[in-house]
Amino acid sequence: MKGSIQFKINMVLVLSITVILMAFGFYDYFAASRRLTGELSQAADVMAERMANRMALPLWNADNKRAAEVVIEEMGDKRLYAVSVKETDGQEPFIQRQRDEKWEISDAKAAITADAYLHRQKEIVKDGQKLGLVDIYISMQFIKQQLKNSILGIVLRAVLLDSCMVALMFFLIRKIIIKPVASMATSLTECSKHVAQYAAEVSGVNSQHVAGASEQASSLKEVFTSIQNVSHTAEKNAQSADQANTLVKSAKEMFGQAHQAMEKLSLSMHETTQSSEETSKIVKSIDGIAFQTNLLALNAAVEAARAGEAGSGFAVVAKEVRNLALQSAGAAQNTTGLIQNTVQKINSGSGLLVEAYDVFKKIISSNEEINRMFNNIAAASNEQARDIQAVNRAWNEIEKAMYLGVEKAKQSLGVSQAMHDRSTEMKQIVNDLIRLIGDRKF
Repeated sequence: MKGSIQFKINMVLVLSITVILMAFGFYDYFAASRRLTGELSQAADVMAERMANRMALPLWNADNKRAAEVVIEEMGDKRLYAVSVKETDGQEPFIQRQRDEKWEISDAKAAITADAYLHRQKEIVKDGQKLGLVDIYISMQFIKQQLKNSILGIVLRAVLLDSCMVALMFFLIRKIIIKPVASMATSLTECSKHVAQYAAEVSGVNSQHVAGASEQASSLKEVFTSIQNVSHTAEKNAQSADQANTLVKSAKEMFGQAHQAMEKLSLSMHETTQSSEETSKIVKSIDGIAFQTNLLALNAAVEAARAGEAGSGFAVVAKEVRNLALQSAGAAQNTTGLIQNTVQKINSGSGLLVEAYDVFKKIISSNEEINRMFNNIAAASNEQARDIQAVNRAWNEIEKAMYLGVEKAKQSLGVSQAMHDRSTEMKQIVNDLIRLIGDRKF
């Protein structure tokens, strides 16, 4: 409370009023002192004049009794301390009275000193003849008592006025300043609490967001790695399909050469027929493999469209495509070997040339179909590779966006932490304001 603004204002007000009242009090004190001294001086002159007039007759008649009565009557004024009447030529006083310690009138045995009293001396004259002198001594203690009472009155007025002003200012300051400021301080305190609470909540959410974004970034890296692996596998698959297509074309050329050599087949037509049947079976196997490869290529295209969610499945499909392509290559190689055997047998079985010619026509037709299938597989693989490249680019953009989101989340976390710190500082300022206004109940 001592450090509050209300206490300080009241202290300044009390000191100001006290100084002003003391200044006016000192002025009143000195003015009253001058006034009372002047009045007492005038009263002393009047008393001296009156005493001189009244003592003329007793002194003329040497009537000590009457002189004593006049002195006692005059000393009825409590301000009169002593009276001394002397004849003109007399060394001893004609009559002399003074007050004792109890302020009673008594005979004065010793000479009266005027150091502490107001002294007046007046000639006693009768019919133009000087008869003597009268000395009066007036005490100053009544003036001192009045001045003391005046000082007490000033102090009491100052205390009373200070008390009234302090009470009034206490009421006014509390009503006009303290309560509104305390109410605002309370509102600010509540606001700072809410801000701190919201900042803490935002900070928690941002922390979770940062952690989740980091986990997502890690997962995206793994997915991106899987997609790259799938892309490499698809490229290899496309290359294998191209190689298989090349081998098929080579086989087609070899079939053409075999067709030219059919005229020499006359001796081993039966064996040629069996070889042709085996060749037909192998071609059918190649046909089945090509069909399955086509289905797997379609599945690979579907998986490429959903590469972000099923990258691992695409890897399995691509592997199967590669296996089937290898089987097709093996079947083509077997076919080539059989064809070579067939050519040899044709050379030894020229009698069966016509029938072998029909069989080779079918083989060439199947080979062309295989060629078309491998072309389709190669085209699908290339399309798949392009789609995966597009997916890679999309994942790159997603990865950039994810990292940007992480950075923004970190920035938001820093902002929320700074907001929490500012709310704490605002709460401290409000507490300082409450201590300053000195309203403890707030």
